[in-house]
Parts: sequence; C-alpha cells; structure tokens
Amino acid sequence: MRKITIVGAGQFGLHLGIALLRQGYSVTIATNRTGEDIRNGRVLSSQILFGPVLEMEHALGLNHWELAGGRSNAASFSVSVGGPDPLMSWVSPMAPPGGQSVDQRLKMPVWMDIFVREGGNLLIQDVGVRELEELAKDCELLIVAAGKAEIANLFERDTVRSEVSKPLRHLAMVYVNGLKPHASGLSPASYVQAPGIGEYVTFPCVTLNGPCDILMYESVVDGPMHALMKDAKTAHEVLAAGKAVIDLIAPWEASRCADVEPTDALGTLAGAVTPGVRKPVAHLPSGRAIMGGGDVVVLNDPLTGQGANNASKHADVVLRAILARGDRPFDASFMQQTFETHWAKAQWVCRFTNLFLQPQEPLVTLMGAMTKQPRLQREFLRGFTDAS
Repeated sequence: MRKITIVGAGQFGLHLGIALLRQGYSVTIATNRTGEDIRNGRVLSSQILFGPVLEMEHALGLNHWELAGGRSNAASFSVSVGGPDPLMSWVSPMAPPGGQSVDQRLKMPVWMDIFVREGGNLLIQDVGVRELEELAKDCELLIVAAGKAEIANLFERDTVRSEVSKPLRHLAMVYVNGLKPHASGLSPASYVQAPGIGEYVTFPCVTLNGPCDILMYESVVDGPMHALMKDAKTAHEVLAAGKAVIDLIAPWEASRCADVEPTDALGTLAGAVTPGVRKPVAHLPSGRAIMGGGDVVVLNDPLTGQGANNASKHADVVLRAILARGDRPFDASFMQQTFETHWAKAQWVCRFTNLFLQPQEPLVTLMGAMTKQPRLQREFLRGFTDAS
C-alpha cells in the first residue's frame, strides 16, 4: 500500500486525501487545527464553487450541503463611475447547477470526520521544516498544500509565471443576515466594479446558523475605497465601512443593505493577497523532494471566486497522476510534470483573475457590449464559472 502525506486539511488536501483513500492508498493529513478549532474559529475564506467542482464533490459524495442554501443561480455585473446609477449593468442566469458557497467552518470539520472514518490518519500538529523532514521519512510522496511562511517559502516564486509581485487589493469581507433580494428576482453572485477604486461583491452562502450572504470589498490600494476600509477589523467595523463604500461606488445597492447584521463576531476577514505562482518542487535540507499543491503553488486574488475551484481541480489532476504512476517513484520529474498538466488550464484562471484586477479598456468595452447581447453574457459566464 503506497503512502501519501498531505500537509493541509483544506479544499485541496481533504478532497485529494479522501479520494486517495478510496483508491486503496494509505494517507496521512497533517494540520494544526482540529475540526472543533475550525468550527469555533474565524471564517477561512470567501469561497464559492461553480458547476465543474460541484459535480466533482457530488461524485465523491461530499456534497452534504446540496440542499442547505448558499446557491447562486445567476451573475450580475455593473460598472460604476460614481452617481446614483451604474454606467452599465446586466444580469444573466448561470447554467445549472450554478454556484454554491459553504462556510468552510461548516464544511471542513465534516470532511475531516469522513477522512478519519474512512481510514485516514489525521495528524494534529504544527508543521515546520523539521516536521516536514520527519513526515517525509514515513511516506513515498509528501505534498504541501498549506503552512506558514517557513514551509511555503521552500517553494521558489516563479517570476516568469507570476504576473504581479505585490497585493493589488486590500480585502475585507463579512458574512451577514438580512440582505434584501436582488432586484432581478434571481439569486446572483453580484459584482460592482469601479475602475481605479475597487469592487463590491455579494453572493449567497450557508454558514453555521443557516443561509446568509457574503459582502466582500476589494479596494485598490491607497485609493478612496481603501481609505474607508483599511482600519476596519471587526465584523461591525467592516459592515459600517462597507456601507460607506456602497454609498461611494454603488448607491443603488444601499437599500439592499439597510437591515444587514453580521452572522457572528468571527464571520469576517481583512487583509491582502499577493497573487502568484511558485515552482511545484522544493527540496528539504536532507535533499528530499516535496511537492506543492493548491494555494501554495497557485494563489489567486479572491475577486473572481476561483481559489477553491482551482484547489479542487488541482487535487483532481494530482489524483489522476498518482493513479497513473503505478509502482514508479514519485520523483521530482513526476511532481513537475503533474504541475504542468495542472498549469495548462490553471494559467487561464490566473490571467482571467488578473485581467479583472487590472481592467483595461477592452474589458470595459466587453462589459458594455454584453449589456445588449444575452448570448455574449452566457458565453462570458460559461468561462467565468469554468475559467480553466
């Protein structure tokens, strides 16, 4: 029985770990938090999954929240240049099954329980370089899909494939109850873009106490939106600052937010992300090659909602490569080639997201054209929900 160890019990690690167990592999997942720690902690992300990954989870029987809510059945895009109304705006249904967001505080503890119940070894400990050396001694393939800078920095930044080298947005989000329905009557993931200022994004979610919505604010660093959001840390602070942002760039959305309240004190995040790509093979001080996975090697800004989707797609690529490897060693060439298979599609996810982070005139022109062409809207959404 071949032994695989994964560092990180997130979307990538648990998806891959559970799938490998069912193929007869011995799997250890190392993480520094128990399921209870996650459930009682701060929200982990602003995740939304689209059709291809929802179908993967359905196939694995991991879709425990399929009927729980958090569903987006459409997408709405608006461009703001100030004033009471958008410069341009459109809304279009997504192809089924649409999108769904499940609070990872709800999801990951359940997946961890499934992993253990099906025979996986869940190791709760902090992992640094010394611990990686110990883990590597007891497995044939060690995959790092989470971790602090000490181990993430083992994977060299790929300066050729990384299009940006610093955060392009300050991020803040809050999970809320009380958001009024969208004017379209649909349940969309809604994007308002104010060129040079930032974005305001909303979409349905299901959290610990039931259906809710996520409000996300992406501020261009050092711009007027950033000035409003940069000091907001608590859920109530993010919500108050966010209402000022809505007045600034999307006043037509203000009435929807009149009665919103945070779902809980820990339902908020703030910070910044430096998007980028790291080389997929690193070497421990002992010389042992280890493999990067998920956000460790391809990290996107959350603006277009591609992060969790990219993680599961990468997990699926790695699963297929491991199965195809047979009894051959998981050497550095295997690791590199597996990543190249993933990158063949993931590169388009990165380019797509970076296009939104640095919008040029052609993107604004395209948005304008879509206001009058439903067929073009549908084609755009087909790419948006499966950017790879």
